[in-house]
Amino acid sequence: MAYTRAQARKLLTATEFDLFEQTTGPALKTLTLARLRSKLGRARQLRDKFQDLYRRQTVALRGSARAGAAAANERTQAKAVIFGEVLARVQAQLGKVEAAAAKAAATKKPAAKKAVAKKAAAKKPAAKAPARKTVSLTQAVKKAMAKKAPASKKAAPKSKKAASGQAPAATKSLATTPKPRKQPAAAARGPALKTPRNQAISAHVGARNQRAQARRDNRG
Repeated sequence: MAYTRAQARKLLTATEFDLFEQTTGPALKTLTLARLRSKLGRARQLRDKFQDLYRRQTVALRGSARAGAAAANERTQAKAVIFGEVLARVQAQLGKVEAAAAKAAATKKPAAKKAVAKKAAAKKPAAKAPARKTVSLTQAVKKAMAKKAPASKKAAPKSKKAASGQAPAATKSLATTPKPRKQPAAAARGPALKTPRNQAISAHVGARNQRAQARRDNRG
């Protein structure tokens, strides 16, 4: 059975009784983690002190019948028991406080991480859009002409070939076109005068030659 406050007051000194009171009942629950650890060390120190003293006194009492020595030995034993009880109470309360602190820390850790991540995201500058390259009108025209240049170069030989193929046909047609013979009477009269009728005939002959040339060009 644990010692009561009244029993402890009779056995302990003022300093020892103050430690007993601070570690009993509601007062024990008000102690912080640091103070609990301090009280724990002090209670262990006093318990060990009185246990060692009790053993020494017990050895010294062997073969002695002194009443005063026996009473002092019993008092020392009671003190060792009292501070053993104090030590047990403080250890139990310290375990509860440490568990609560660990739980609170575990709860705060994810929240702290989220807060830090949120703060970092808020500070992170927005990604800048890539700057668009401005192309002047002159550059655009040059670029377009550079793209079209290969096609025009490839087409050039074909057109040259076509031109070279047409030239002999035109020369041949001109060479083979029969010249109109002059009538003897007309030759005697000298060169024919350019009358509207003669001009119409010449235009008709020229148009016919051009159509013939166009048909040959289409076939070639």
